Amino acid sequence: MEVEASPSSRSLATDDRWTHLQTILTRSSPLAHPEFEASEETLKFIQETCRLLVVGAGGLGCELLKDLVLMGFTNIDVIDMDTIDLSNLNRQFLFRPKDIGRSKADVAAEFVNNRVPGVKITSYPCPLLCNSRLRCRFLQKISHHCVWT
Repeated sequence: MEVEASPSSRSLATDDRWTHLQTILTRSSPLAHPEFEASEETLKFIQETCRLLVVGAGGLGCELLKDLVLMGFTNIDVIDMDTIDLSNLNRQFLFRPKDIGRSKADVAAEFVNNRVPGVKITSYPCPLLCNSRLRCRFLQKISHHCVWT
């Protein structure tokens, strides 16, 4: 009996769900930026090299995370210091009633990571700026410089 490889064990570039994106990225277009060169490496760059930061996991951040993942980006950081409130549930589709009181960044990252194989979203539930009592994990990770407020 043959068993199909799990989505996480297959290469992202050869995964069937990316064929439409691969077609777009390997064909030039009159609407593309003049410096854009269509190539096979573009999809590989998006999936393996490119790292994005989404600031905010609220109404716009939820939509943006979904869109970025569906475009093929697989390495995303999301930062948000807010927690989920009942009033968020009607417009922020990544959150459920059981998530009320939890960090928006943590829940959004968990939801998308569990839903889309091969994606790695790292959450940072902290302020973007640091102060003397709190040093944000994200800023410590990307820089040795901290903005003191």
